[in-house]
Amino acid sequence: MYNEFFGFHSTPFDIVPNPDFLFLSQRHKIALDHLEYGLMSGASFILLTGEIGTGKTTLVREVLRRFVSPETEVALIFQTNITAEQLINMLLTEFELPTHSGDKPGALDQINQFLVQNYSKNRKVLIVVDEAQNLTPEALEELRMLSNLQSDDRMLLQVMLVGQPELKRKLLEPGLAQFAQRIAVNYHLTALGEAETAEYISFRLTKSGGSAELIEPEAVSLVHQASRGVPRSINLICASALLYAYADQQRTVTAEHVAQAIEDKSGLGGTGRRQPWDRLDPAEAAQPAQAGAGQPAQPLLVAQATETNQRLGAMEGDLHTLLSAFGSYQDELTRRIEEIREQERKTAQELAARCARLENVVRRVAAPLVQQVKKPHSEQ
Repeated sequence: MYNEFFGFHSTPFDIVPNPDFLFLSQRHKIALDHLEYGLMSGASFILLTGEIGTGKTTLVREVLRRFVSPETEVALIFQTNITAEQLINMLLTEFELPTHSGDKPGALDQINQFLVQNYSKNRKVLIVVDEAQNLTPEALEELRMLSNLQSDDRMLLQVMLVGQPELKRKLLEPGLAQFAQRIAVNYHLTALGEAETAEYISFRLTKSGGSAELIEPEAVSLVHQASRGVPRSINLICASALLYAYADQQRTVTAEHVAQAIEDKSGLGGTGRRQPWDRLDPAEAAQPAQAGAGQPAQPLLVAQATETNQRLGAMEGDLHTLLSAFGSYQDELTRRIEEIREQERKTAQELAARCARLENVVRRVAAPLVQQVKKPHSEQ
């Protein structure tokens, strides 16, 4: 709608993961290096985590475009609310192999043959799973079992898992300890700093053919405060602010336009004023303490209160995860102690039975000897 008005040849703040618009902040460069190393070194499992909207999918698409050769067989899995058997069949479909509904051994055998055939042709096989935090432990275990197939010099299969922080917490569960040990490369992608947010906005504006100064510095600072440096939230706010500026027929985006956009996105896009998990009441934070109410500083207070609440929520979630993991380890330890005690009881019973049998044998063997000794010399 506003592209022609601002001189854009493409939409600057689209939320579709487009590697052409990948902004390589310092964090994203490090993440890219980790993923490249994992692929080039032949690591069996590569892990990339990050909060929602930090650019994980865009980064992975850039990695596939830049570092994965056309000869590599790649399976992309984006639907992860599935069972282990459904995952196997999705892999067969991605590799253009016949599916085996209800025949799991046959499906696994076909994938193994596929891996061996590609190894014989010196071709790599890569599985990329996005939103991997939704995979069940059974599905993750299937991926681990598939990775067991290897030659003397390299793995026959590489797996790249991409997901939200819950994925890393899930891999800390005792039942997935073997899986976690297979992860050779991992990186956690975080949000942008304030200076990087300004660079990100300028990058996307110029990439679309616009002016880097189209959004005023005060407005950029307000965008960062409200978005917390999350690229997807930045895009949502900036796109809305551009729309407000277009409606006002202004060629620059002001802090007032951004404040309107933040208000418009209240409860959506990670900038909401009232969230169900709020500990603080952002409405109270938004109340003007002095004259000048309605100025752009109001959304700043809202964003700060929301950011504090979300950090508290994340900390609470981490605490619950640690407590749950401790409880699981405690249960496992109790179970193992009981197993040891049961084994000791069985061993004691077996020893007692063996002693009884040995005693009987000794009696049978010794009885004739005792009788012989007791006979009078005259009888001998």
